Amino acid sequence: MSDTHRPAFLLDAQRELLANVETATQLLVWIQAESTKADAPVEVQEDLKRIHQAMDALHDRVRQLPTDWDPTGDPEAMRKLASHIRHDLITPVGQWIGFCEWMLEETEPEWLSRLESDLRNLLDAARQVKARIERIMQGRIEATPSLALPPKLPATAAETPRYERPPVAPGRILAVDDNPLNCQVLERFLGRLGHCVVAVESGELALTRVRSEPFDLILLDILMPGLNGFEVLERLKSDPQLRYLPVIMITAIDDLDSVAACIRAGAEDYLPKPFKPDLLEARVGACLEKKRLRDREVDFLLQIQREKDRYNQLLLSMLPEPIVAELKQTETVLPRRYEHVAVLFADIVGFTRYCDRFPPEEVVPLLKNIVAEFERAALSVGVQKIKTVGDAFVAVAGLLAPVRNPVRACVEFGEKMLAIAQQLPPHWQLRIGIHCGSLVAGLLGTRYDLFDVWGDTVNTAARIESNGQPGAIILSKDAWEWIANEADGQPLGSVVLKGKGEFLLMKCDRLHPLPDAPTVRS
Repeated sequence: MSDTHRPAFLLDAQRELLANVETATQLLVWIQAESTKADAPVEVQEDLKRIHQAMDALHDRVRQLPTDWDPTGDPEAMRKLASHIRHDLITPVGQWIGFCEWMLEETEPEWLSRLESDLRNLLDAARQVKARIERIMQGRIEATPSLALPPKLPATAAETPRYERPPVAPGRILAVDDNPLNCQVLERFLGRLGHCVVAVESGELALTRVRSEPFDLILLDILMPGLNGFEVLERLKSDPQLRYLPVIMITAIDDLDSVAACIRAGAEDYLPKPFKPDLLEARVGACLEKKRLRDREVDFLLQIQREKDRYNQLLLSMLPEPIVAELKQTETVLPRRYEHVAVLFADIVGFTRYCDRFPPEEVVPLLKNIVAEFERAALSVGVQKIKTVGDAFVAVAGLLAPVRNPVRACVEFGEKMLAIAQQLPPHWQLRIGIHCGSLVAGLLGTRYDLFDVWGDTVNTAARIESNGQPGAIILSKDAWEWIANEADGQPLGSVVLKGKGEFLLMKCDRLHPLPDAPTVRS
């Protein structure tokens, strides 16, 4: 390394060491607080205090590192200065390591079982700091932006405020940091607040976990090997399934441009390292609350959509689809006259007597079942159900949807109805009457809307059905002319229909297959 880069190099080295020491100190402060609360033996608390004192000494000496290196200075003097700096830094680190090893060997088993994991984390952190010092003294450090020095942490556990669980429901948090000690700090502190913290050490692992598990918040380090925090953030916000998951960036960078870039990319907030408990608690709580508010909003919108879908289904069960569409668009349905509409009336023979003989608990399910089958059959041949009146079924063809031959469609439907009635218990017989002509259709009622048809064509079809034969499809002469070349039938002669006079009626025996329809061979 050239001497011209020494000032920036030492400033970066100072920043790197301070960040690591302060993170470890923060973890130790919480360990001391928990040990005091648990009434740990005096020896344990004194040993923890000695580790803390070693950390404080190292912290002070790192802050006092000379960053005004003079590249024109005497090389021998610079060498001696480097040796002196190394001695000043390695001494407290050695004490830190020594006290941790002492506690692991000498602490009573009861308390060692509680502290062993934390002590080993502190020991690993001390060894990492020592290795960093050796690399720094050899002139090896990754170049990172120069930062203002963070404030010194409280020296003792007694000076650290005690935090109670905040008035926010616990959340599931993903902590992403390549420094295991930082993850340990986040897990310990946020766990005390009631949150569930899952820690990963790379951006790649973070993306894998967040796509396979639900999380309420991500704490994302910016400077990481592999995928850095910016790249992970961009991928999260470009994923439609994850873009609304709140992200708090964790950074030791005081560069406002980097922070602003994170916010512009979609981060909710940022946290500086080392973590300040009150700030960490406040920002995590605020983000979780915003996430829950948005989740409630999404749930509410989904509930509205479900209710809207139920309303639409209810409308479609009462009204034809084109009428529903017109009603939604114009908030009204104008009555209209339609030409060449075939009307079918069907009635169950002897239904009134059947109702008198059997209880309603038995009759209604049977009627409901056969009507449901009639409705499915009507859809299959392009016939539209209008209504049921008791055991009477009213349907039309050629009203709202065009069909090639409305009368043939009604006859096909009638044949299906006769077959269904014979197949389903109690094997009722039907009378079916069909007429074709003009009619008026519209929406009736204000509280209970009903799409209905009326006019002479409708009345005539009803009269034909009531004068029909069980198990037969009866048509008026006008309706028969629509299928005369497509069906076999026989005249029934003139019949006096109530209010209509004499009508020539025809019985349809069978329909001919259409030329383009496949022939079924027995």
